[in-house]
Amino acid sequence: MKVNLLVHRIRRLYTLDPCSEGLGEALDQSVAFSDGKLAWIGSAEDAPEADRVVDGRGFSPCVQRAAPVSSWVVLVAFFSSC
Repeated sequence: MKVNLLVHRIRRLYTLDPCSEGLGEALDQSVAFSDGKLAWIGSAEDAPEADRVVDGRGFSPCVQRAAPVSSWVVLVAFFSSC
């Protein structure tokens, strides 16, 4: 899979998954977009190839999944981790 944009190596990603403890914190993650839509979320080690890569180490994004839909549907916000 090749995507248009990859926000790579996000230190902390908050999924807000109600099935996870706390805020659903995941470490060293990447988020990919294709044609303006969220295409992939997962470990930075497994990230797909992308036309453009943004260093995500300065961000702490929050991604919300709408239950019971099985796909990730809303990127809520990017917050500076400073």
